[in-house]
Amino acid sequence: MSMPALITDAKLAMMRAHTAQHRPTPCQVLRNAPVPNGQGGWTDAWTTISDPSLTCRVSPWRPGRETEAMEAEQAQDFWEIALPWDTDVTAKDRIVATVPTSATASEQLTYEVQSIGPQTFLIERSLQCIRLVDLD
Repeated sequence: MSMPALITDAKLAMMRAHTAQHRPTPCQVLRNAPVPNGQGGWTDAWTTISDPSLTCRVSPWRPGRETEAMEAEQAQDFWEIALPWDTDVTAKDRIVATVPTSATASEQLTYEVQSIGPQTFLIERSLQCIRLVDLD
């Protein structure tokens, strides 16, 4: 005899729809597919792998004590990004989020996925990321 499901499919669908309302930021998942550079090395080639309608929630993330020294030393910017539960994403992928800077303007910020939360539920995926800063 099998045990009954704790959450019905209808309830799970409702919970997913509810969390989707709290992911207002358009974003893309990029994955590196290095290509030969013709000199025996490789060049990074970041390719968008996500659906163009993907949205996320970007929130400040306070890492654990073991990374505080690294944070102070490297002045990295830590963030948590929430994506839909079934998003194809791995550590070292990049998330490009289009965030508003005013009522009429926005900018694209790039984050590198450091890890996927220890408890990734069937409702939402939680990613721990650092924001990459363009030094040009």
